[in-house]
Amino acid sequence: MDYLFTIVFIAAAVGIWYFIKKSPNKKNRNISIALLVVSSLLVYVFADDETKEEATAEYDTEETSTIESTQFSSEIQASKEKEAKKSEEAEESKEQEIQESKEAEESKEKEVEASREKETEESKQKDSKDKEQKQQEKDNEINEKINERLEENRGFAVGEDTSDGLPNPEFEYALAIDKVEYDVNLLRVYVNDNFLDYSKPQASEELKKVQNGAKSSIGEVEDWDTDEYQQGLPVYVYYGSTELGKTKMFDSTEFKRND
Repeated sequence: MDYLFTIVFIAAAVGIWYFIKKSPNKKNRNISIALLVVSSLLVYVFADDETKEEATAEYDTEETSTIESTQFSSEIQASKEKEAKKSEEAEESKEQEIQESKEAEESKEKEVEASREKETEESKQKDSKDKEQKQQEKDNEINEKINERLEENRGFAVGEDTSDGLPNPEFEYALAIDKVEYDVNLLRVYVNDNFLDYSKPQASEELKKVQNGAKSSIGEVEDWDTDEYQQGLPVYVYYGSTELGKTKMFDSTEFKRND
């Protein structure tokens, strides 16, 4: 439309010039001036509308482009955030798997260690029981030998086992003793009324014979060396269930009667 008004504008300008210079005509000149003014206004109006339309269209295009760009940027950002979240979740899952694997391994190691400790403890207990059992068997053997020797000495004391059939006073101590028990490196000697008649020195002397006889039996079973035979062997003396006395702490050859 603005092209038409531009042509009218040019034609009106030419008409003004023509009707003034070439063929003067006041009426036509005025008409040409009027057309020039009107066409100028119309060109301005329509040119302004087109400019506005173009500006509006350009604005709309820019706005659309901006919206599309914003949407695209938002989509990219959302995609990046989604990928980042996915990567973070994958990393957390991996760390959790590593932690669970580590905990499972530690738990397994603890179980293995607990099982090993249990086996070690059971082995120690078994060894301890075996040792106690073996020691008990040895103690039983020792006590059997001690009392067999004591019984033999009673025979010597009354002349039953002597070559001439006469009592041997050296073994009279055996008649004052009912039995002897060996237990954890000490002797329990159970005496009868005959022992009550002994003086303190005589009691010490007779108990020394008991010690020596017991050491012989113990040494045979325990395979003692010379130094072990020289060690003291504490003696506790009982009359029934009553403790009469015991050898001294630092001298196991001297008997101390309880007051």
